[in-house]
Amino acid sequence: MAYPTIQPPIPPRTQVVPELETELKTLKELKDLSLQLQQMAHLRDGVESQVLRYEDCLRELDPADPNVGGVEEQLGHLRGKLEDLSEGHREVLEEYHRHFHSVWGAVMKTGRQTSFFAEQVERFACLYTSHVANLLLTSPNKSYSSGMDLLPHETAVQSSAAATPHPSSSNTPLGSPRAIGIPGTS
Repeated sequence: MAYPTIQPPIPPRTQVVPELETELKTLKELKDLSLQLQQMAHLRDGVESQVLRYEDCLRELDPADPNVGGVEEQLGHLRGKLEDLSEGHREVLEEYHRHFHSVWGAVMKTGRQTSFFAEQVERFACLYTSHVANLLLTSPNKSYSSGMDLLPHETAVQSSAAATPHPSSSNTPLGSPRAIGIPGTS
């Protein structure tokens, strides 16, 4: 005789990440520094593109061409500028990372990319929070959905078209559900 198996109810996939609260505070404090890093990286990438274009141009020019000297001079100037920008970016990046854990750094980031831990949380948790008490005022019947995945070109279009701030970027207090990864609550 076969006995029926009783399946336990599947609990909602909620991940509690206690370090998240500290990381959010740190990220909030470093908002200006983060923006500075983004701007520096953008500027550095632009100069790097110019260096590559000049190198391509130099390869295409005939060595006897009278413009070779000017191109080489400009290329040397751009390489020096690129080196200065890279060093400045590296220094600011080191300052940024000093604000996080001395060994592991930020919990949810590895440099400019999502950390393996964050990928696992994103993949397996429907929502995540720094403390389970953040869920006390939400209904257990509340349904949560993730934000829309955006490709880089969609992000660029949205950021250039954003004349008004997005509702999720409002000044919600730290520890509120929205601030800790629970969209659609206030």
